[in-house]
Amino acid sequence: MRGCMFSRLTLKLIWLWLEENGRGLLKVIAIAAVFSALLIYKTERQVSPITGRYDVSGTVDRIVPTHVGWNGRPLTYNYAVRLEGGGVVYVVGPISLPRIVGQKVKLTRYERQNGRTTYEFVETLLPYRSKA
Repeated sequence: MRGCMFSRLTLKLIWLWLEENGRGLLKVIAIAAVFSALLIYKTERQVSPITGRYDVSGTVDRIVPTHVGWNGRPLTYNYAVRLEGGGVVYVVGPISLPRIVGQKVKLTRYERQNGRTTYEFVETLLPYRSKA
């Protein structure tokens, strides 16, 4: 009997809380649903099969540090690379392999089935070689 009263009181408190904060709760749920849908859409675009792989070269035009770590130092650099064909692409590179503005770099261009094109530095694709 006592457990039954506790559950009624709990349900009544939950009902009162929902009457006051229900709209805010619905907004939070709606925002979470929108961001979840965007994340799923982005993931679907990235897993599209690769239809073409080409080697291209270009010159580093600008460097922007991104993804700042806990100590205030950047974890990656975002490079603006001017291709030999005249276009500018943005490539994310690790901080362990820094590049200089004006440096000639080799890139790998990936074309995907959904029409998306991505670029990566060739050096980051090579397997890790220990110095031992």
